[in-house]
Amino acid sequence: MIERHGLSRRQFLVLSAACGASLVARSSIPSWLSIPDRSTPAERLARLLRHRSSARVIGAAYLRHEPSEARLTSLVELIAGGLPGGAGALRSADDALRALLAGRVQQDFAEERTVCLEGWIVSRTEARLCGLAALT
Repeated sequence: MIERHGLSRRQFLVLSAACGASLVARSSIPSWLSIPDRSTPAERLARLLRHRSSARVIGAAYLRHEPSEARLTSLVELIAGGLPGGAGALRSADDALRALLAGRVQQDFAEERTVCLEGWIVSRTEARLCGLAALT
């Protein structure tokens, strides 16, 4: 008698179908069922920056320029206060929050709310985001 090890064709097909079904089910889970983000608002905002090491340099310069804002809570309040929806905007998805911040940066430049740091002219919102990166 010959002993066979491994899966039969039927077992393989059933296992493949089950794996495929689990992938489809996972991709169709509504976003409201996803695991909540446990990071603080400061960590979340700082995480949106693509070049954190550069942002830390600019942020440190900003905090030397504006020492009264050198607290995470102050920076988060100032950033959120300038967004449509205020602090509630911080619950937006990352892409939506980036869009809100980009709009605020444009508004800062239009209204001349800028600061010169390390030779760079940046909006107050950008400077505060960089300040968060320097503190986190």
